[in-house]
Amino acid sequence: MIWNVDPVIIDFGIVQLRYYGICWMLGLFLGLWMSKKTSIVQSIPDKKLDHLFLIIVISIVIFAHLVHLVFYEPSSF
Repeated sequence: MIWNVDPVIIDFGIVQLRYYGICWMLGLFLGLWMSKKTSIVQSIPDKKLDHLFLIIVISIVIFAHLVHLVFYEPSSF
């Protein structure tokens, strides 16, 4: 069996919607939603939680790029 799935779900011309992008977005928003529900019970301010979420998203983007460079393109260093 050959697994050759096209990652593009919808192509808008210059913008493509890919399934792994949807999975990342869904995971991040579910994490934010669950954190907000938990923060209500533990009385954590929303502003603090939103700041933490922004730091997490930026960190994911930076470190995912670094991991890609180290493991898949080590010659770029």
